[in-house]
Amino acid sequence: MATHAYVAEDDDELSFDAGEIITVVEFDDPEDQDDGWLMGISTKTGRKGVFPENFTRRVKGRKS
Repeated sequence: MATHAYVAEDDDELSFDAGEIITVVEFDDPEDQDDGWLMGISTKTGRKGVFPENFTRRVKGRKS
């Protein structure tokens, strides 16, 4: 769940609003993953992209 809004700065990044749920998924190529960044899909928009992990917190057991 997003704790803060994030505005994408690059085409491969995911923008989201605070409170938005993002489903974390694996990178297509694990070599592309940078420390502190995750790949996710917005449950609000369906858009996929990378985002900074520190703008979110993990929510366990949540059903969308």
